[in-house]
Amino acid sequence: MGDRLPTLATIDVGIDGYFSLREQKDIIKGLVKWQDATHGLIALHIIDMKLKNLITHKKYSSSWYAINIVKGLSTDKIIIEAQKTCEYTVCGWAINDDKAHVALLMVDTLSSKRDLVKLVMHEVGHLLGLPHSGVPKTVMHKYINQNTGHVTGHDLEALINRWRHYFGLPTVHKHKGASSTSKGE
Repeated sequence: MGDRLPTLATIDVGIDGYFSLREQKDIIKGLVKWQDATHGLIALHIIDMKLKNLITHKKYSSSWYAINIVKGLSTDKIIIEAQKTCEYTVCGWAINDDKAHVALLMVDTLSSKRDLVKLVMHEVGHLLGLPHSGVPKTVMHKYINQNTGHVTGHDLEALINRWRHYFGLPTVHKHKGASSTSKGE
C-alpha cells in the first residue's frame, strides 16, 4: 500500500478557458500539490476546462463542493476596488458564497511562471477555508514572494484544524507562529 489515504473530500474544479495552455498546466500543478500534500484526503477533479458557467455544488457538479478558477485582469473593477484598501498588489482573490466558490487570478500582475503555481495554491487554500498566515514560507502567507510554493506543516495544521472545528472537535497547535485569526482575500 502507498501513502495515500481514503479521500475525505472530493472537489470538482472548473478552469476558465481564457487561460493559455501553459497557464492551465501551472494551475493543474498547483492543484496537484494540494492533493499530494494531503496524501489524497482532498481529491481535486477537473470537470470543465472551458468554464462557460460557474460550477456550483448544486448544479454542474457531482461532489459536495466545487471551485472555479477564473482568469482576471488587474483592471477588473473588483480588483481596482480591492487595490484601494490593500497595501500590496492584488494578484488573486478567493470568493466564497452559497452558490459558487471562485479563485480569481490576475496573471497580468505576476512576474514568473512559478508565481502562478504559488498563487493557485494560495487561493485554493482560501477556498478550502484557510486564512492568511503570518508565518513566512507558507502557502497561506499574504505576500506571494514569501510563499515557497509547497504546502508546509503550518498550512496542513491550519487545514486539519479547520476540519476539526467543522466537526466540533478540539483543534491542535503544534507549530508556533501559525495564525488562524486573520481573514484572507
